[in-house]
Amino acid sequence: MADPTKEEMDYASGAGTTKRKELHGTKSLKAFSGTWARNHAEVTLQAYILSFTSDQSGDSFSSFVLLTEAKLDDEVASMEVDLFLIPNRIIKTSVSPCGQVHLDAHQVRKSKLFHEFFFNGIFGKLFVGTMSSGMKRDFLLGGDNDSLWGTSKMYLLLPIETSVASSPKHLNIVWKGIDSCACVVEYLRKIYSSDDGIYCSNPLDGDVHSLETECARSDIIYLANTYVERQHLKDMVVYAIHTGKIYSVLDVEMGTSSEDPFYQNIDEKSPHVSFSGYFCKKYGIVLQHPGQPLLLLKQSHNAHNLLIPRLKYEDVTAEKKIIPAHMPPELLVHVDIPTEVMKSFYLLPSLMHRLESLLLASQLREEIACHPSDRHISSFLILEAITTLRCCESFSLERLELLGDSILKYVMSCHFFLKYPRKHEGQLSAYRKQAVCNMMLHKLGASRNLQGYIRDSAFDPRRWVAPGQTSLHPEPCDCGVDTLNVPLHSKYVTEKTSTKIGKVCDRGHRWMCSKTIADCVESLVGAYFVSGGLGVAAALMRWLDFDAEFEPKLIMEAKVNASLWYYLPKLKEIEALETKIGYNFSVKGLLLEAITHPSQQELGIGYCYQRLEFLGDSLLDLLITWHLFQSYQDIDPGKLTDLRSANVNNENFAEAAVRHNLNQCLQHGSGVLLGQITEYIKCIWESYDSMKLLPPVGKSKGPKVLADLVESIAGAVLIDTELDLDRVWEIFRPLLSPIVTPDKLELPPLRKLIELCDYLGYTTSTRCMNKNDQVIAEIAVQLKDSRLVRHGCDRNRKSAKAQAAHHLLKDLEEKGISHAQYVSRKKQNGKKVDESCHSAMSSVILEVPRESELTRPLLGRQNMVGLLSTSELSQDISLVVEHHLVDEYSKGSCAIKLKAPVVLLIKMQKGGPRSTLFELCKMHQWPMPEFDTTEEVSRNPIEFKGLFGTRTGFNAFISSITLHVPNDAVIKLVGGQEADKNCSKDSAAYGTLLELERLGWCIIKDPS
Repeated sequence: MADPTKEEMDYASGAGTTKRKELHGTKSLKAFSGTWARNHAEVTLQAYILSFTSDQSGDSFSSFVLLTEAKLDDEVASMEVDLFLIPNRIIKTSVSPCGQVHLDAHQVRKSKLFHEFFFNGIFGKLFVGTMSSGMKRDFLLGGDNDSLWGTSKMYLLLPIETSVASSPKHLNIVWKGIDSCACVVEYLRKIYSSDDGIYCSNPLDGDVHSLETECARSDIIYLANTYVERQHLKDMVVYAIHTGKIYSVLDVEMGTSSEDPFYQNIDEKSPHVSFSGYFCKKYGIVLQHPGQPLLLLKQSHNAHNLLIPRLKYEDVTAEKKIIPAHMPPELLVHVDIPTEVMKSFYLLPSLMHRLESLLLASQLREEIACHPSDRHISSFLILEAITTLRCCESFSLERLELLGDSILKYVMSCHFFLKYPRKHEGQLSAYRKQAVCNMMLHKLGASRNLQGYIRDSAFDPRRWVAPGQTSLHPEPCDCGVDTLNVPLHSKYVTEKTSTKIGKVCDRGHRWMCSKTIADCVESLVGAYFVSGGLGVAAALMRWLDFDAEFEPKLIMEAKVNASLWYYLPKLKEIEALETKIGYNFSVKGLLLEAITHPSQQELGIGYCYQRLEFLGDSLLDLLITWHLFQSYQDIDPGKLTDLRSANVNNENFAEAAVRHNLNQCLQHGSGVLLGQITEYIKCIWESYDSMKLLPPVGKSKGPKVLADLVESIAGAVLIDTELDLDRVWEIFRPLLSPIVTPDKLELPPLRKLIELCDYLGYTTSTRCMNKNDQVIAEIAVQLKDSRLVRHGCDRNRKSAKAQAAHHLLKDLEEKGISHAQYVSRKKQNGKKVDESCHSAMSSVILEVPRESELTRPLLGRQNMVGLLSTSELSQDISLVVEHHLVDEYSKGSCAIKLKAPVVLLIKMQKGGPRSTLFELCKMHQWPMPEFDTTEEVSRNPIEFKGLFGTRTGFNAFISSITLHVPNDAVIKLVGGQEADKNCSKDSAAYGTLLELERLGWCIIKDPS
């Protein structure tokens, strides 16, 4: 192998860490690529029916057919997925293959127009340019639209007759509706082709107007392109010629007309302008039938992510209010498509996103193709292995990563143990550490371009586009890379914390945490192990260029080498141990080696258990992890990690050795060790006799040699059975029982305390000091009305802090605050803190002034930074807590009070005021503030003169904030009206900072 170049060495340095971010590309999907839509010719395509079934009666959706040039993977072509609507509606979606469909050139053209019209009309826009800019608006579909059909994403989604959707042999595409759509496009091209405006000033002149005398009936309603009887309008799909939007008719508003006052807001009418006047002034349209009743229309809306149960993220008991539109009928063009088709359009983005993701996973499986059984590996499992938590899916790679970590550790342990029979345990550990470290995993994964397959950002339906659709939210590429793939070069690496992870530009480039690639390698190994066992996982590792071979001759050599140990003098101990573990060794020397302590080497014995202990350590880790993975498939990855930690540790293994009297067979020559073992055994049996286990902080620490003994015996059994994992687990499961289960899982006290305080927004502080050979730990928790302080004392910091945390948890329980009550249960009613915990302190009720009323300038602060560093402060002020005079504190005393007000420099952009306030709370050790936000919806755009400048929007957000200053006051404040939720929180946070400055807690520095 050639020596790495300097560029390669620079790139590899620091790889695989969470701190480092790398720019990477995204793999294109081969299954949807093609050029056929640009050929203007007949074509034969593969057809797949997309069926939608609601769990509620009377809720019907039209089925669609997906037409692609390539044949899809069999598993993907028969997938099922649930889509979640609110309130509490589930749409069962299924994909099924139905052979091939031949389209002639005319059908291809009309199908493309259908695609372009509906996907742009519902999720995009059909006009190019805006009236507010003074530019003429052009009809998007006015000419040749081949540029809308990129070669990387080419397929058709067409509606089919629902009644026959279940019969693949009789596929009836709704050609009547598609032809109607094509006619509508031709009609729109005609009326928008006028030279004196966006469309002709009176588009209703012509055939429809001439029919007025023939059809002068009261039940006739004139639309832009036709006339219909009033009773047939309900549920009709229409297109508005002035907005370019698609609607469905809810009802005819009898008793109204275009001479009525125009609606400015939801429930308000403008007394100064009528509908006729509004459309004439803004659009230059003179209505020909102003006396017709207005139509009540259901507006099209953005697509939503329907792959995640809405129950997890919002209160589903209240569905958002539907805001209908009122419109004169003659501005609307009839499109002969059932409303069931319109409803199905909103399901397509989520369904196609899942289908595309599965196809990408299938493509990766085909690329790997390293084992005959690869075809049996589920695309869903590979999809899970390449999906990070940032995707906000109901699954992620976390569980498989945990399993893959154990597999890699075990495989490399076996490899080095067998390959280097003369290397001692320390050398083998060093080899293994280097082979499975994140830097190496990153190198191997990146060399196979796994980064192109990793899904690392949440599905954003607003940026999803179908073939023939333009994006409303483009992200132009400014990455400095002209190709889809990004070279593995150090100039595309950064450690800046401001770099946004996961945001994808229009060329598919995105910044990714370097460790994510290493995690994906582990999760893929886990996925292949789950699907095909160790052989398939090892084959994947070889594809990734791991040097990991299990040669049978090396296993036999290990057994032969162990058979040379003279075991007859210890035959009695060996046989007794075989009885205890329930296994008879074919090579007794393996067991003799497994029970021989290194102290025996001083007597001239040339072997000890350390090599087998190295092997058994990774073996038991894998066996227990695999058992937990299979047994508890519904628990989250974090709890699975906690379960593994609770079962795979020296304390558990030492107790297992004592329970089964394995220590009696240990061959050693150390009197000190004998005393430690004897004392530990006494403590263990005393705890068993009392019929209760000691709390975690009270358990006696077992000598590591006992855990090593269990691991080395496991390693010996593995070699004797020639790496038969099932046989080893059959032997060791009873020895390791009882295995900790989720209901018996006890988290470490410090972990529980931190989780509880983080959840409730309480701050904690910890400090330790050494006194003689003891460590004294002090942990303080600041509540809203008091400060709790507890101490712990032990020989090491971890145990001392555990004791202090254990006492604090007891104190909190006395106040009705427990880990089980808050962290272990889902949030209720969106409230984090029990109102009963609030103390009756004085409240300061404030309202933040509007921008025009503030004495501080709010604009032009884009270059601000967060909290000032120490060097930026005046000499008599410091942010380092140790340099302040801190009030003596104990249980129930006041909070920390700094010597001088803290100088702040607020970053005046979204998130800046909140971050500064949070940092100030941490500095003073106050509870975190609580926000409550309300939303108001408007029919017309609202101009917001907000904290960060002027914006427009249809939704207005107002946030209130509550901040508890312990033993001082409760600040309650209402922020200004903003265009989005987070900005409204920033407004409230900024007002709170101003009030805290007034009260003397801080000084806000002017950036000028």
